[in-house]
Amino acid sequence: MARLSLGIEFVYTRQQDLLDRRQAGELDDDTLLRRLHYREEWGYPWDGYRDLLDTARRLGVRVLALDVGPRQGFDGLRRRDEHAARRI
Repeated sequence: MARLSLGIEFVYTRQQDLLDRRQAGELDDDTLLRRLHYREEWGYPWDGYRDLLDTARRLGVRVLALDVGPRQGFDGLRRRDEHAARRI
């Protein structure tokens, strides 16, 4: 059976270690958000994402960081999507 994964776009692939540490309970949410520059770069309410990550942790679901950086137009979106497909 294939392993279930949760892909998230608000974390850059290069920051996967921060996400892994959060999921392992080694990093609290405030530290994670600060190190991701979440509020500056995304700014969406954290509660829903926190709940998703907590559920993934409880169920043992791997969480994959999928973002690759700034996007300009459709070419940037295609690059991000191709990168995400390779990771998944």
